[in-house]
Amino acid sequence: MRPIERWQLLLEGECPAAENMARDEALLLGLEQGWGRPTLRLYGWQEKALSVGYMQDATGFVDCWLTVVRRPTGGRAVLHWRELTYSMVAPMDAEPFDRGLRHTYYVINSIIKETLREVGIEAELSCRKNPAGYRKRESCFHSASRYEITVGGRKLSGGAQRRLKRAFLQHGSILLSVEKGLVERLFGADAHLEMAAVGEFASIDKDVLERLLVEKMTQGLSVEFEEVSMEKKELLYMLESALREKYSSPLWNIEGKTPMGV
Repeated sequence: MRPIERWQLLLEGECPAAENMARDEALLLGLEQGWGRPTLRLYGWQEKALSVGYMQDATGFVDCWLTVVRRPTGGRAVLHWRELTYSMVAPMDAEPFDRGLRHTYYVINSIIKETLREVGIEAELSCRKNPAGYRKRESCFHSASRYEITVGGRKLSGGAQRRLKRAFLQHGSILLSVEKGLVERLFGADAHLEMAAVGEFASIDKDVLERLLVEKMTQGLSVEFEEVSMEKKELLYMLESALREKYSSPLWNIEGKTPMGV
């Protein structure tokens, strides 16, 4: 058995959309540059927001009444509100992440699946590849890709990755409930039919689910977590402050162009 590693754990509550994406990218870049640490970050959203994928055409959301933020990862649009959001940064050459992108998805999502099963939800990992019309659909939750989490064929948790030379970031949403009316307005009348949520199957507080997820990550990855505050990590805080400008800019969020100076 390999030695237990010490990771940092950030439990951050609800944050603005730009700050959420800035912090995730800051954690990734810190580890990539050699001074950061493997990290599990759990958080929520201060207000209803829409995130779009790194390469997604977001012009269709230019008049959206929600805050729109572009993720540092790929994939399609996600409505963020009543959910538990996670992000993980780790070295790509360390076990169990040293077998490529798909296996990394499998490892992380298997732990999330077991967390949901612990509270009585019959979660499964999807075996499907990206379905026909995948790239034409605007919503991440229209369908489940391989190793994403479903219940009764409906998607409950989706995620996306960004891989650099040394480190990767995976972040994703675990839906607690579905805002059916809002989902319909954003993505069409049938979109919510493909979605599932924790609240349909189990009565569990968000903070209890959060603690259980940390416990399962500890066991599944054979790591120890040290809870820290990002504000006390000076380099990360400085990097996040610079990135916040990027994720607050319509130039980046809608057009996908990096603002000058960021």
